[in-house]
Amino acid sequence: MSVNPVSEEIKRRMPKLATSSVLALTFWLISVITSPMLSSFSQQSGFLVGFATMFVAGIFLVRALFNAVQISDKTVRFLLKGLGIKERKARGRVLKDSICIIAAILCSAAISPFFNSLDSVGSSLQTITTIVVLGIVLLFVYDIGRVLHRFVEEKANSLSEWLVEAHNEEAK
Repeated sequence: MSVNPVSEEIKRRMPKLATSSVLALTFWLISVITSPMLSSFSQQSGFLVGFATMFVAGIFLVRALFNAVQISDKTVRFLLKGLGIKERKARGRVLKDSICIIAAILCSAAISPFFNSLDSVGSSLQTITTIVVLGIVLLFVYDIGRVLHRFVEEKANSLSEWLVEAHNEEAK
């Protein structure tokens, strides 16, 4: 029985994704808890500890997003292949990603007033929503960059091959 590539990718990347996510959340919580406590003793130490722990949390968040992108890439390719759809052209993919970015931002803006009406947890939920939407936007911006990089690389390779052929014909 053969295992599909998505299952293999999930088995390989999901533990990394979960670990990075948990560590990012842990360091963020450490920053939220310890920074104000240390600021009561020394403003500088509170800032430094808060900055350092947020920096480490950011590193783990980036690693988690990287693993999420890898899993989603394999999943999307597998689903498209299963549906008989070839991978889209660069401009279609960029357009789709741009629409997803706009949709995520609009959904966040639509939910925000609801969270403002909640007294005790509203600001926390709004912060979490903002961070999640930022992660989604970064994920799609990364995908747009990857698609554009591949497109420019293909065009540059075509141009260099054309120049080499033109130079070889001229040398004859």
